[in-house]
Amino acid sequence: MTYTLFSTTGCIRCGIAAAFMDERSISYDKPDVLGQGKDAFKEFYRDYRSAVTRGPDGIAFPILFTGGTVIQGLGPVLAFLQAGNVLDPFVTLDHPPHGWISGLDPSARPMPDGTDFLTVTRFLKKNGLNIQVDVCGRNPHILKSVITERLCDKVVFTLHGPASRYQDLTGWPLEEPDLSESLSLTTSVKDYTILLPVQPVSTPQGRGYPSLRMKRPRQPVWWKAPRAAKNTRS
Repeated sequence: MTYTLFSTTGCIRCGIAAAFMDERSISYDKPDVLGQGKDAFKEFYRDYRSAVTRGPDGIAFPILFTGGTVIQGLGPVLAFLQAGNVLDPFVTLDHPPHGWISGLDPSARPMPDGTDFLTVTRFLKKNGLNIQVDVCGRNPHILKSVITERLCDKVVFTLHGPASRYQDLTGWPLEEPDLSESLSLTTSVKDYTILLPVQPVSTPQGRGYPSLRMKRPRQPVWWKAPRAAKNTRS
């Protein structure tokens, strides 16, 4: 199979995607949508417009076309080339600042083997990108590898609630030891953010909002509203 990798002049991410394909001897065409590939991209976009996402700064490149499937964004392109659709929940299209990449979530759902995810993350780091990893408590063994190998520059932890509520809140269960270990790993990173979203869940008393109670003499603290706890160590 010959892939088409739509790119733009001076696009660093497009170059990284091309390097990934070259390293694996994957055959591809690389039309420059601002140059000789302008007409080819217009024809492609006319036929597959609904599959192409526009971000705040326009269309994100690279875009990989298999002849029937469109994969957009550096992370998703590398993930597809590495493992097909296996990494779809863990690597998604992002629109980060220059020099950064996000959309990498090793805890999106249970993942016993993180080999493919780590392979993609290592390649991104090797090519000089700052990496933000998003987690929610699952798969601390993968997060540990990411941190130990210094593959991330920032961790954003979304704490959905107590581990016992994760099945209701996220659709996937979470064990308390995994949540505790993931939080501990997150706070070991120089730059981390902990997000505390609030969303309704079904309870024996009806629809309500979960709370996190911090045990403290005479003054229990309840989780009441969305907020972000951010730490940037000097």
